[in-house]
Amino acid sequence: MTDVENPSTSAYQLIERPYVKGKPSSALWSFRFAGISDQEGEKGQSLFYIEDGGKSHDASNKSTSVLEYSGQSEPKVIMGMDNSVKWNGFTFSILMAYYGGHMMRALTHDEIFSTSWNRAVASYFLNAWTPEHPTDIPGIGRYASTSLGSETSYANNAIHHADFLKIRNIVLGYDFPQEWFRGTGINRLSLRFQIDNPKYLWVANSVHVDPETLGLRNPSSYIFGLNISF
Repeated sequence: MTDVENPSTSAYQLIERPYVKGKPSSALWSFRFAGISDQEGEKGQSLFYIEDGGKSHDASNKSTSVLEYSGQSEPKVIMGMDNSVKWNGFTFSILMAYYGGHMMRALTHDEIFSTSWNRAVASYFLNAWTPEHPTDIPGIGRYASTSLGSETSYANNAIHHADFLKIRNIVLGYDFPQEWFRGTGINRLSLRFQIDNPKYLWVANSVHVDPETLGLRNPSSYIFGLNISF
């Protein structure tokens, strides 16, 4: 960004409108996670760093200084490779893609109200904070939050590298010799087997999240084709 006419003045505004002079338009801004509180009255609640090194459960209405720049969501580098080999009637092609230099926000540890039992509960609460088992997962039950904000959805403990290397598709084919069909009315007969979206070759994050879906990867598809031309 080279200029911003109405810059954000609060953390919440900057999360919603992440435009800052000198930063990319796809900038990610994050609340700085400070652990889970063990203090009376707020046990099990997520804390975030605010001004002057303090910690608070409520940081949305603080100034933009409580946020940190976590990188950009748009890739800095995009590369592709399309290779095709033909030999004696066989064809083989592979399309690969690399995206890199960007970050993603995934697997946030959102809090839950103590009375929120009318919906599915995330599996990470199996490791929820208790005094006997202090973790970085918000509390549940008697240690559940009594006031929910958006901070946990935009915290820096959910920021991960989004670089990846994928095969988009693989195609294997065979064109039968034309002399096999001489006099039959068939001009061409070919077989094709194609795999779309096989599992990624490599991702930079260690939480096994697909950077393109921010969750589970799209399923692979397998296509078999027979082409007859008369």
